[in-house]
Amino acid sequence: MSSSMSFRAVLTGATGGIGRAMAFALAPRSESLLLLGRNAQALNELRASLQNRFPTLTINCLAGDLLDADYLKEISNYARQNEVNLLVNNAGVNQFDAVKNLNSEAQARIIETNLLAPMQLTQALLPTLLKQVSAQIIQVGSIFGYIGYPGNAAYCASKFGLRGYAQALARELVNTPVKVKYLAPRATATAINEGAVDSLNKALGVTSDSPAFVATQLVHLIDSDRFDLKLGFPERLFVLLNQLFPRINDKAIQKQLPTIEKHWSAS
Repeated sequence: MSSSMSFRAVLTGATGGIGRAMAFALAPRSESLLLLGRNAQALNELRASLQNRFPTLTINCLAGDLLDADYLKEISNYARQNEVNLLVNNAGVNQFDAVKNLNSEAQARIIETNLLAPMQLTQALLPTLLKQVSAQIIQVGSIFGYIGYPGNAAYCASKFGLRGYAQALARELVNTPVKVKYLAPRATATAINEGAVDSLNKALGVTSDSPAFVATQLVHLIDSDRFDLKLGFPERLFVLLNQLFPRINDKAIQKQLPTIEKHWSAS
């Protein structure tokens, strides 16, 4: 998808901090935008804000559960009718805690929302995307899709899985018009990181990006030929070390563990 092409986009998790910023970043380059999320009122409020700034943009909202078959069918019908050429799977959840404290329902919710839902939506929209001259699927993951980190085991599992799915699908579709990519934000100043996680990041001196910055990087990734984009330094270095010399990260994280444990106990 060249930088001159207009998007006919579908965006999940549109009303979250990153999702809202992504909607505003995509809008100037879009012919149409479908906003997805669970909260109908929040979606309509976002739509009104976008429409006020971009009056000629076609904006639609659909509220629902991405694991619901009828909801997926409704999105698929929209995609086919509007010849969607960009899918951004951004919806995600987390619960920062020790594995021993994470109940089965919370664990399932993380895996279903972060991994199963984007897989199912990708599969549902793929027939339409394959019919376009050029199309892209962006899976919004995390730096924790490369590095296992205490207090985030289920989240890491979901993002490792999403990255593996994206890589496999990218290779599967290499001879088609559809490109699959993986965006990996680091800590970001959003509601998902409020409370214990935000306090932990401050205690460890971890830098948090703004949602607006992550959104600009999404557009950069769309315009690039690369498969993935990892945000932040030293996070990119930690990913490389984790791949080549994991013991270095093991020792560094072991030193952080008492601080991590103190903060998950307060969550």
